[in-house]
Amino acid sequence: MKKSLITSLIATFLFLNAILPASAASIVKITVSTDAEQYTSGNVINVSGTVLKDEKAGKGTSPMLQVKKDNTIVESYQWKDSEIGANGEISKTINPKKYESGYYTIQLSAKGTDLTSVSVEVVSTINKPDPSKPDPSKPDP
Repeated sequence: MKKSLITSLIATFLFLNAILPASAASIVKITVSTDAEQYTSGNVINVSGTVLKDEKAGKGTSPMLQVKKDNTIVESYQWKDSEIGANGEISKTINPKKYESGYYTIQLSAKGTDLTSVSVEVVSTINKPDPSKPDPSKPDP
């Protein structure tokens, strides 16, 4: 009798130990967006998103923003818990002044979830000549 009781208690303990940690895990959700898809190097990129942990502000998730061109990180930023809004809102302004023309991936990651990303294009601010106006570098005909 004692042996079967002990065996039952051990089996119950092992069963609960296997199930409880899985159900106690937090659910982290993140989103990221920008205010446009294309920028000139003179404009700023306004990045916004949310970091939620169990449907509340994602405190303790260490959200990290990375801006990549191809596989090279050109800029990164990590939010502090005090910078995460009451509803999980986060935001960052990026100045692509020193960025080359091309496509960039803005990635957001946080502990406990997969990363999410959005792509933007940065175009050069080189002034193109207006075809309706005469070129000042050429003599008049």
